[in-house]
Amino acid sequence: MADNKSIEGPTGMCSINRVAKLPVVESTWNAASGMYSKVKESNSFFNNVLSTAESTMQSAVQATQPITQSITDKLEKPIKSVDSVLCSGLDYVEDKIPGIKSPPSEMYENTKNLVYRTVQPAVKCVCDNVQLVSTALSHPCQAGEQCIRFIKNGGNRAVQDQDEQKQVETATKKD
Repeated sequence: MADNKSIEGPTGMCSINRVAKLPVVESTWNAASGMYSKVKESNSFFNNVLSTAESTMQSAVQATQPITQSITDKLEKPIKSVDSVLCSGLDYVEDKIPGIKSPPSEMYENTKNLVYRTVQPAVKCVCDNVQLVSTALSHPCQAGEQCIRFIKNGGNRAVQDQDEQKQVETATKKD
């Protein structure tokens, strides 16, 4: 668990700063900032408009500072309580989902590998069944025996393969 005081930053709330430090959030923020900078620098019109908007926002924040500061002072204790609960929630999420602290590229690779490991057996099963049907159409007698074993095994190709392996081993021992 993180110490709330050690992560406080410009917002004064560790929960917000901790969320901002999550790799996926930080990466998204950096990408958005980079895009904003590129748009702003792309031509003089955008530069003037965005610079004016930035300075207007900064002036508005400074003008409302005394009012917001008095409100913040009055609500400091409830805000700290909410911040503490949010930090506990983040601790819980980070404990239950450790991958949330991974860089986005690693999250992508892990997800891709999980999907591959999950989907590949299903695709193999479908391909095996297509092959079984293809065999049935080209060699009806041999395929009929395989289909009967397949149906007896509840359609489980793995059980069918094990049975076939046992038959081969039994035939080998008899010879």
